[in-house]
Amino acid sequence: MKKNVLAYLPFLTAVALGMASCSEDTALKDAVSQKWQQALNGQADGKQNWVTAIDMQLNIIDNNGSTVSAYTIGDETPVLLGQKVMKGNGVLRLDIPQGIGNSIGLVSDNKNGRQYQRIYLAKDNKQVEDVDFTKGTNSSSVLVESQAETRSAQAQSRVISNTEDTPKPNQKDTHNASLNGYSVAPTNGYSSFGGWAWEDLLTALPEAKAAATNNPDGISYEFTSDGYQGQGVYGDNTIVSLSYLYGYTGYTKSRIVGYYTHSEGTYSDLELHDLGETHANDYLASPGTSNYQAKVQYQLDGEDKWYDANFFYMDGEGILKNENGKVVSAYGSSERNGDGVCNTYLVHNNYGDRVSAMRGLTYKFLIPKGKKYGFYLRCIDKAFNEEHKQKLIAKGIDVTKLGGVAINFSNTDLNAANANNKDYYRSSYKKYDNFAFIGLDDSYTGGDVDCNDVTFGFLDADGKPAPHVYNADEELQSWTIGYENQGMDADFDFNDVVIKVTPNPVTHKAKIQLLAAGGIYNTELYFGSQRICEVHEAFGQTVGEDGLYSMVNTFLGKSTVSPVDLGEVDWPSDYTMSVNGALFNTKVTLTDGKQYSASPGTYIGENKDVPTAVCVAGDWEWPKEYTNIFEAYPLVGEWGKNVKNKDYWNWYAQPKSGMVVVQ
Repeated sequence: MKKNVLAYLPFLTAVALGMASCSEDTALKDAVSQKWQQALNGQADGKQNWVTAIDMQLNIIDNNGSTVSAYTIGDETPVLLGQKVMKGNGVLRLDIPQGIGNSIGLVSDNKNGRQYQRIYLAKDNKQVEDVDFTKGTNSSSVLVESQAETRSAQAQSRVISNTEDTPKPNQKDTHNASLNGYSVAPTNGYSSFGGWAWEDLLTALPEAKAAATNNPDGISYEFTSDGYQGQGVYGDNTIVSLSYLYGYTGYTKSRIVGYYTHSEGTYSDLELHDLGETHANDYLASPGTSNYQAKVQYQLDGEDKWYDANFFYMDGEGILKNENGKVVSAYGSSERNGDGVCNTYLVHNNYGDRVSAMRGLTYKFLIPKGKKYGFYLRCIDKAFNEEHKQKLIAKGIDVTKLGGVAINFSNTDLNAANANNKDYYRSSYKKYDNFAFIGLDDSYTGGDVDCNDVTFGFLDADGKPAPHVYNADEELQSWTIGYENQGMDADFDFNDVVIKVTPNPVTHKAKIQLLAAGGIYNTELYFGSQRICEVHEAFGQTVGEDGLYSMVNTFLGKSTVSPVDLGEVDWPSDYTMSVNGALFNTKVTLTDGKQYSASPGTYIGENKDVPTAVCVAGDWEWPKEYTNIFEAYPLVGEWGKNVKNKDYWNWYAQPKSGMVVVQ
C-alpha cells in the first residue's frame, strides 16, 4: 500500500463513484477486477493459480523400503525437488518449476542399490504419473505429448529419428560370438544409470574438446580411501565400483582398464590392479564362466527390453546416423561385422530422448583405508617409451612390475609426455548431475585428449557418485512469493511483501527469508495461524507518528537492505507450494483498523479472478515500486491467459531492464 495517492486518482475516483449505489467493498472489488483485466489484456486461464510450478502427483509402487528422491536433470548441481521414505506403495507430491526442461529424474535408494526413472513433463500445471520401481529396471514414463514437444532444445539439435522411420537395433544374443572375451577381474553384474546419463556425460566430457579446456580441475586426480562401506558404515576398506558406460573409439587393439594404489607421499609401493578389457571385445564373461554380457545396455521408449552397445565408433548397423547425419556401418571392418550391436555415441545421437534407461557391467573392489588410488588404461599394443620409463623410475616405481606396456594414468605426474611435450593428461573426472564419470584416452602420446574414448560410471558403496562425500548438502528448490495488497491501490507490482521460502524435504522444515516490504501500513506475515513477524519491524524499522512505515527494497534497482532470516516452519512431506503455499499469508491493518489479507491461491475482484500473490520458482527480481508486473515482465500476461503454452513458462526469468529490483 502506497503513499502516492495522486498516481491512483482514477482508481480512487472509480471507487468513490461506486459508493453511491453500493458498498465501498463492492465498488472496490469491481474496480480492482476491471483494472486487472485491463492490465492482463483479457481473461486469465481458468486453470491459472499464479504459481510457476507443475503440481505433480507420483503414485509410487515400491516394496523395498526405498528413499525416493526427485531431481532436476542437466544442471551441474542437481536440485532436490522432493523426497519421501517409502514403506511400500505411496504418493509423492512435487512442485516442478515451470521452464526447467522437459523432464525430471527420480532416484530410488535402498540397501540393494540405486534405480533411476525419468518423468517427462506435460504442458499443464497439473500432472499425475504412475511409477513402478518393482521391475528392477530403469525406465521412463510414457511420453505425455508429442516427441517434438517433449525434447529439449539441446536434444532437438541432434539427429533424432522418429519411432516410425528408424528401426530398432537387433536384440541381444544376435551378436558375433567372435567378439566374446573374458574379463580380467570378476564382474559384478550391472549398475543402473538414468536414461539421461549419456546426455550428462557428453555435457561433462564432450567429444572433440580437450579436457584441459572443458574440465581443467579434473584432468589430474587421485582419491584417498576413507573406509566408507555404505549405509553410513566405515571400516578398514572403502568399497567402490567402476561401470562401463560409454565409448567412441576407432581402436580395436586390446586396452585394459584398472585401478592403482600407493601410500601417501610415496610411489614406491605402487600396485596395479587390472579390471577388464575395453576395446577388443563387445562381450565379457567373468574368468571361468561362459555368461557373456554386453559392457553396456540400453532401453528405448520406456519398454522393458534391453539392447546391447559397444565402443567401436563405426558400428551402427547401417541404420544409425553420426553427428553429420550420415548413416554409418561397420561392414567394412574386419573386427566388427555390423550385427546390430551399435556404438554408444551413435545410439545417443540417433535416438535422443527415446533412450529411456541404461546400465553398465560393473567391477566392485576394495581400497585399504588411507591408501591413495586412481585409474589407468593399459595400451597393450604399445611399449613404454624410454623417457616415460625413466620418469617412473625417478619416482621410485619398480617398472619391472608394470607389465612392459604403455599405461595412461589419471595422475598426470605418472604419464608420458605428448608429442608437443605439454599435454601429460590422459584422463578426466567429473561429477555432473547424479553421476560421477571417469574418462580415459586410449592414445599413448597423441590423440585429441578429450579423455572420453572409454568412460565409466564411478560409484560408492551406496551406488551414488563416488567418492563418498561427508554430509553433502543437497541444493534445494526455493520459491519467491510477491504479495499484492489490492484492497487499497491495485498497482499490481506484487512487492508489498516479498519473501523467499526454501522447503527441505529431508528435514521437513521450510526456511523463510524476508526480501522486501513495499507497503506502508502494519503488515504481519503468518504461516497458517502462526504469526511470523511484522515485516517492517523485522527490517529494523519503527512506525512513524502517522502510524505508517517506510518501504524497503522497492524503489531502487537493487536491494539496499540485506534479507532477513525469519526462521523455519514445519513442512510435511506431502506439502507443495502449489497446494499449501496459501499458508504463507499476510494481514494488513490500516490506520482506521480495516484489514486486508493476501496469499497464494487467494483471489479478490468481482469474479474472484485477481490474485493477491504470485509464487515464482527460485530467486526472483520483483517489480520496482509502482511498476506493474505486466510492464516489468512482458510475457507474464501471455502465461496468465494460457497456462499450457510452454513458450511463456519461464516469463519470470525475462524481466524488462530497469523495471525490477535485483538482490
